[in-house]
Amino acid sequence: PLKNIHYTVLLGACRDLKDAKQAETLLYEMGDRKEANIINYNAFFAVCAAAGDLKTAMRVFEEMKLGAKFRPDNVTFSTLLHICKQVGDWERADALFKEMQDKYKILPDTILYGALIAVMQRAKHWEMALALLDEM
Repeated sequence: PLKNIHYTVLLGACRDLKDAKQAETLLYEMGDRKEANIINYNAFFAVCAAAGDLKTAMRVFEEMKLGAKFRPDNVTFSTLLHICKQVGDWERADALFKEMQDKYKILPDTILYGALIAVMQRAKHWEMALALLDEM
């Protein structure tokens, strides 16, 4: 039987192949065996980032929040913000940034601020990007 580390390696291969569908299958297989943890979910979100697949990432993120015994962390949010930047969804990125702070009490660090600023720059929301710089 596969162990958690094996799944993590396989998720890395899925990232290289940009195969979010196979990565999701692996993640659910881990979940069925009660082996999934936040590191595995973050590896899955990295696959979605490589594939530019915000829809799948957000669906799994919502499922994770409902059923998991762990909370998203800084890596989770920075990866999701990166995907938002790739697909140009600044509104989703802004909502995630607020959820991160309000619901999970994660204080943004320079990486998280930088990720959201990059989203706003790509969307040409210069005033919002500058406001975030001032907030840092």
